[in-house]
Amino acid sequence: MNFSLLSMLSTFMLFMFFGLPISFSMLLGSLVYLLITGQDLYLIVHRMFTGIDTFILMAIPFFMLAGELMVYSGTAERLLNFTNALVGRFYGGLGYVNIFSSMLFGGCSGSAIADVGGLGPLEIDMMEKGGYKKPFAVALTVSSSIQGPIIPP
Repeated sequence: MNFSLLSMLSTFMLFMFFGLPISFSMLLGSLVYLLITGQDLYLIVHRMFTGIDTFILMAIPFFMLAGELMVYSGTAERLLNFTNALVGRFYGGLGYVNIFSSMLFGGCSGSAIADVGGLGPLEIDMMEKGGYKKPFAVALTVSSSIQGPIIPP
């Protein structure tokens, strides 16, 4: 490992150790790397804007909008009632309802963030009323939302 890479990694780890957020730690580590290697600091700004300037990233807000529309139109609540009728009667049924609803909602919206933001509060409240602890309900909701990007809309 050369000195510049080692300096960047040690700066990143040092700032992470002191509790600085990851984004700032990465920025400062990259800044140290650029200063040691003698590259222009304009490179940071250039890389940030070229990273954002992709057409694919336009899909993210639209998937989140689709999730919010499903929540406000009542489709998300009807989806929960439907999955509760299907698998809610089994032992641990609310957990299955959470997973199955996230699968169906993710198939409609295609986004894990929209799934957590849309169905998440409804699923967590339903599981808390059913006797589940909140940390378990949150963990199950977040982990089941990963299905969103896997199942295409």
